[in-house]
Amino acid sequence: MKNENPLKWLRPLSMKIYGILEKHGKKELFISSRRAEMLYVNEDPADVIREESCRVISYMILILGIAALTAVGSVLAGSSAINGGRLARKGAEEGTADYSLSVASDDGYEEDITVSVSGQRYTGSELENFFERAFAELEKETLGKNGSAENVTEDLHFPSSIADGLISVTWEDVDHSYIYSNGDLRKEEITEPVILLLTARLEYYGEVRIHSFPVRLVPGTEEDALSFSKRLEEALKKEDLESSDTPWFRLPEVLDGSRLAWGERKKNKYLWILALGIGAAASVVPAIRSEYGKKEKAREEEMLRDYPDIISKYVLLVTAGMTCRGAWEKICSDYRNSGRKGRFAYEEMIRSEHEMRFGVSEAGVYENFGRRCGVDAYRKFGMLLSNNLRRGSRDLTLLLKSEASEAMEKRREEAARSAQEASTRLLLPMFGMLCLVFAIIMVPAFSSFGG
Repeated sequence: MKNENPLKWLRPLSMKIYGILEKHGKKELFISSRRAEMLYVNEDPADVIREESCRVISYMILILGIAALTAVGSVLAGSSAINGGRLARKGAEEGTADYSLSVASDDGYEEDITVSVSGQRYTGSELENFFERAFAELEKETLGKNGSAENVTEDLHFPSSIADGLISVTWEDVDHSYIYSNGDLRKEEITEPVILLLTARLEYYGEVRIHSFPVRLVPGTEEDALSFSKRLEEALKKEDLESSDTPWFRLPEVLDGSRLAWGERKKNKYLWILALGIGAAASVVPAIRSEYGKKEKAREEEMLRDYPDIISKYVLLVTAGMTCRGAWEKICSDYRNSGRKGRFAYEEMIRSEHEMRFGVSEAGVYENFGRRCGVDAYRKFGMLLSNNLRRGSRDLTLLLKSEASEAMEKRREEAARSAQEASTRLLLPMFGMLCLVFAIIMVPAFSSFGG
């Protein structure tokens, strides 16, 4: 049942690494002994741990080796960025390219430097089209959250660059009676609509363009005018502007007749860090339990699927005159001859067969079998066989037939439930296909109406 290691040629090295881990008490780093015994029935747990650990280590060695060889190959075979003493320049819209180079001189000077090569410049008609697009972008960027330049009620935004940083922007002759230098509105001064002409100087590789456009400032709503937070924000902005040439910023003590008390809000960041660390550490436990729970559930489901076949074969053989042990050995023999491998229930039966051959009492073997399986159906099966041997029971055949009928009925119920779950899972993709069909039909129809 062990997974064969496809990287046998790495086994000697992986064995040495595993030996180091074993020496330091870390031999179960990749797989625990409990998991090895549960998932690899009839195998020596120590052997399973060693082989599985070597397999994982071999994969890790292979991945690291491939990464190292790829890195070396990229260095040796990679194409050089320098072509005849030149570096390739990107297109105008692609921006700046950074090249990591080394430089050395005849007098022994050596240094590793990064050379930044700007993108190819626009020229001629392309340059004018580029500036036209920049003008539109500038106006949109300046308006910020405002819907249009004719009804400006929110703060404006004065960008220092546009077009992905290719064009630098300088604002000229801004009327600070209504607008702060950063674009925020002085709303207390705007009591009626005001039209301002904004002028920006755009520069692109020495090419300069002046662009002006009007904006219409209108008073805010009455709710904004009466909002305490708005008034406080305006007061803070005013103080910031008036005291920009002093080393101190004085917090207002009174606002509209109300005295203000200021205090620093402390941020206990270390507490959040500790909480997140504890939460992350605690989440490891349920994650591991969930992973083992899924594997154990898959094992239990497989054993339940095999149970009706096992109990039916056992009833048939006992009814035909075989002893309990003979029927047990016959089922194990048929399983071995069928070529099937890795079925947990059958492997546990083979393990019980080995125990009987080594002298363990037959009744004890059946009880151990049910306990190891950990499934109620197998516990009941094992107890029926054990009680029959310990106390004697003339109704064993009837009890086994009843158990077989009950197992088959449970199988039919499980099949029906699985079919119902499958149909439920299909509802979502079917609904998606229905929406797709509607889209295919309706989109052309609406397009024809629009035309």
